[in-house]
Amino acid sequence: MIATGAGLLTLLTVLQGVPDFRHEPSPAFPFGRAHPDAPAQLADFAFMIGSFNCHDERRLP
Repeated sequence: MIATGAGLLTLLTVLQGVPDFRHEPSPAFPFGRAHPDAPAQLADFAFMIGSFNCHDERRLP
């Protein structure tokens, strides 16, 4: 019983540690490209998706 519990705990720990790279940028789907399963309404915000070349300034209070 204890061995089964230890084996199950080990299996769950190993499976939890496997990273999920399905939604990471790749050559086929570069950063900024909408997800293929995204709804069509996402196109309304296309101007906010992707990389930007902007200058940012902060003023100290």
